[in-house]
Amino acid sequence: MNQFQTERRLCWSYLFAAVLLAVSVLCIAIPYNHWRTTLDLCPGGYFENTNCGCILYGVSTSQTFNGGHNSYCLYAVFAPLPVIAFAVIMALFHMYRVCINNIGQYEDEKSTTMEEM
Repeated sequence: MNQFQTERRLCWSYLFAAVLLAVSVLCIAIPYNHWRTTLDLCPGGYFENTNCGCILYGVSTSQTFNGGHNSYCLYAVFAPLPVIAFAVIMALFHMYRVCINNIGQYEDEKSTTMEEM
């Protein structure tokens, strides 16, 4: 496999990873924002900071379903965002190397002179 094919595969791989991460963020963020106020049934006063609107690590009681702490859902929503940005940047970098700077496109496995990009 020559360098052009490798760069093209890397471009598609990074794009695929960015799309899958974006879908996972959306699949967590939409239910979290929808059910956050409904699940926030923790006992405690205003000053105790008992935010329990996350469905992750929720507790089922005989009467209600209390959600887990909000930090779990916030981490699940915001932790992949830097990875998505990195994957998009790397996909654009490899796309540049494939589309614009296509030095290795016409080389095959048997060529003796390889030009580095």
